[in-house]
Amino acid sequence: RGSGHDNAIGYTSTNRMLREGDKIKYHNDGLVRWAGGFGQLEYDKKNITAFINLTGSLTAYKRIDYFKKRDLVLGDTIISQAVGISADNTVFVDSLGQYVTTQVYDTLMHNGTAYTMHSKEARVAETEWEKFPGFTIKAGANWNIDEYNNVFLNAGFLSIAPKFSNVFGYDNYKFTGGSYNEMIKAIEMGYGYNSSKLSLSFNAYHTIWQNKPERGSTIIEGESVEYQIPGMDALHQGLELDFAYKISENFTYEFLSSLGDWRWTSSGEYYIYDNQEIIDTGYFNAKNVRVGDAPQTQIGSSLEYNYQLNKKIDGYVKIKGVYYDRFFADFDPSDAEGVDMWQMPSYTLFNLHVGNTFYFEKSSISLRLNVLNLFDKQYLSDATNNDKRSVTDNPLNSDAASAGVFFGLGRRFMTSIEYKF
Repeated sequence: RGSGHDNAIGYTSTNRMLREGDKIKYHNDGLVRWAGGFGQLEYDKKNITAFINLTGSLTAYKRIDYFKKRDLVLGDTIISQAVGISADNTVFVDSLGQYVTTQVYDTLMHNGTAYTMHSKEARVAETEWEKFPGFTIKAGANWNIDEYNNVFLNAGFLSIAPKFSNVFGYDNYKFTGGSYNEMIKAIEMGYGYNSSKLSLSFNAYHTIWQNKPERGSTIIEGESVEYQIPGMDALHQGLELDFAYKISENFTYEFLSSLGDWRWTSSGEYYIYDNQEIIDTGYFNAKNVRVGDAPQTQIGSSLEYNYQLNKKIDGYVKIKGVYYDRFFADFDPSDAEGVDMWQMPSYTLFNLHVGNTFYFEKSSISLRLNVLNLFDKQYLSDATNNDKRSVTDNPLNSDAASAGVFFGLGRRFMTSIEYKF
């Protein structure tokens, strides 16, 4: 059930044999109850369509931990994690000269009665049910101005229950700092154009994300530890434009672009865990720090050629290239001091897609080949700012020399065969 400083109902042993089926480090259950409702109204008349969507939910969590000391249930009184096996065990040498450890049980006196983990009033340590009501309100409308042009507007307000892992800590208590619903407020507006030659879509979005929990790991004094931020605020806004233009019967050109401005907008405390116990707290300042883990600029194009050799054979060839920029490294909260993390180098990737379909009397076979990263471009797909795991000699200056990086995949081939009958 445990070794070293890993607990099993309060028991600690530095010299214990583990066998198949034994549990180490942690042993717990997470129970989830969920109920929800949904309703939507739609309007469709002439050139205008609209909708409003309402949902409601109730999420409840309970955590049961088999490694903690047992609770005592004394009528209406519950004493949490009160009795188990004491860590102060008695060690002696038996007649064969071997060390033997005897287990000493906790004893709790209450109103003149002694209780241990074997008392009928003892139960496995469990939390109360923690309940989180949530809801969403979404609404949108579209106006078809004429045969080709339309404009639209969407808005939403979401209150989302936190994940189980952001409610309870390893100690079977709610996280320090509390657990609260994530709140998302979003608005989007745009314009569309559709004709036989051109299909275009443009939209602008503005999203406020509040109380978003963040978890990860970091290095402190050479040791890997976990950190937990109860909730962070972020602002995601940007512009997106894409269109497809039919050059001829066989050729189609496509363009896509996304320009984002994604920033963290909050500061506060974070908690550091080692072996599932809080060992320290820290303060981070992520105000105006750009969000990492995804490029905030993407601009691309593709050219597709479709052909038909005869009534029984057709196919396509498509080449696509996308430019990625403003890609920032993930941050360690101990480095967040109101300035951006390191920005990775920009890069462009090309993909090639080829396909052929052969038609028979009552069936068909499609052969496809995809070549990803066609020119075998070397690029960075992810990075951690001031990575203390891999950087030992260089100073941590939020630059390339102090970042830990992952390289993207090189050229690779994917094929598929589809048979329809």
